[in-house]
Amino acid sequence: MWRQKMLELVPKLALVGAIICALVIAVLSLLPGNDLPAANLNDKLNHFIAYAVLMGLVALARRPAKLVAAMALVIFYGLAMEGLQALMPYGRSASWLDALANSGGVLIGGALGLFFERLLTRFVAA
Repeated sequence: MWRQKMLELVPKLALVGAIICALVIAVLSLLPGNDLPAANLNDKLNHFIAYAVLMGLVALARRPAKLVAAMALVIFYGLAMEGLQALMPYGRSASWLDALANSGGVLIGGALGLFFERLLTRFVAA
């Protein structure tokens, strides 16, 4: 019984997490370059991880039949952030390599989200 309740709670928590993650990505994408916190990882790896986390949360929050549509939406979001960076007047610029890293993160994040969803479903069935 408690396992079923937990499974019902996961999409709601994942949706809240996805919204927070998307907002953090937007803020970090649109801040002036000088205002960004220093990152120890490669920039492309940062993009990849951010979008993998976002898509993983989205994958846990959506219905299974909607995975491809959700992935397309998150890829579009990443492209929109890059496009907005090109419009920013203070030292930000769009990058096709960043957009590629974002999209790669979406693909891996979608697969991981689907994997964890199935793992949770099996846990509830046990």
